[in-house]
Amino acid sequence: MASTAVLGGSFNPIHYGHLLLADDVADLLALDRVLFVPAARPPHKPNADLAPALDRYAMVELAIAGHPKFAVSDLEFRRPGPSYTVDTLEALAIPRKDLFLIIGSETFLDLLTWRAPRRVAELAQLAVVPRLGSAFDPDSAAVRKVLPEAVDAYIRARRLYRGGGS
Repeated sequence: MASTAVLGGSFNPIHYGHLLLADDVADLLALDRVLFVPAARPPHKPNADLAPALDRYAMVELAIAGHPKFAVSDLEFRRPGPSYTVDTLEALAIPRKDLFLIIGSETFLDLLTWRAPRRVAELAQLAVVPRLGSAFDPDSAAVRKVLPEAVDAYIRARRLYRGGGS
């Protein structure tokens, strides 16, 4: 079976940091694919602070278009309730030897607060990535510089953020 890494998140919005991280992990682990899984309803983020789920999914599609190892999954959109990683990994049904979960080091420190953390570790090998960054303010001009051009255009056209994506 092909080796796959799952990169989940709200992707609000997806940015070059996500893409570079996925590309680096794919190279380092000699992966066949990185599967981006936008969270439909992230349990740790208020929905009021997020662009609509289908818009976040569309931005991921635009950002990864043309990359031979990147794919996007709508798995969490087909399931009711909050988007829990353990449910996603179980639904993928990929053997652990072929499945990695990419998480940032700050997220790893919170892993025991997740739903069924031990089960997450049973289902996938953890690829923990050190992270220096900080939260992005979607209204910031500096953030727009790190967005793929197609994603920035989508944000502007859909007026997804408080500042209208200006």
